[in-house]
Amino acid sequence: KGRTLKGGATMNIKRSLQRNMNVNWADTTRNSLLFLFFGYFGGRNSFSRTFLLLSSPLCFLIQTRPMKVAMKQLFYTMGEPPGILLSLLPAPQQAIMSLDYGKAMRELYDEKVLQGEVWYEMEEKANDEGDDQLVWDEDDYDE
Repeated sequence: KGRTLKGGATMNIKRSLQRNMNVNWADTTRNSLLFLFFGYFGGRNSFSRTFLLLSSPLCFLIQTRPMKVAMKQLFYTMGEPPGILLSLLPAPQQAIMSLDYGKAMRELYDEKVLQGEVWYEMEEKANDEGDDQLVWDEDDYDE
C-alpha cells in the first residue's frame, strides 16, 4: 500500500521551529555580521573583542520565542522598573507598567466605594502606622 506522508514528526519539528524561531532574519544577520566585523577589527582590548564576538550569536538567541517570553516575565515581575528600562518598551507596555493603581482607582471611584478593597485597607493601615513607603499624598492626585 502506498503511504502518503501527512506530517508526522518532521512536520511537528517544522512547526516548532517556525514558532520558536520567529526572527527578523535580515536585520539580525546584518547585526550579527556587524558584531563579527567590529569584534574582529574594532576591538581595542581582549575584553571588548571577546564581548563583540560573543554578541554575534546573541543577536539570534535574544529573538527566539522562549527568550522573549523569559524577558517579558522578568520585566513584569519588577514592580516599578527604572525609567531607562521602561523607555525600551513599546508605548502600550510603558503605559501599563507605569500605571499608578491607587491613583487610577481614586480617580475612578470615590473613597467610600474603595473601603472593602484589600489594597485600600493595607494603605489605610500603613497610613495609620506612619509607614512612608505606602503613603500617597493627596496632592499627587490633583490634576
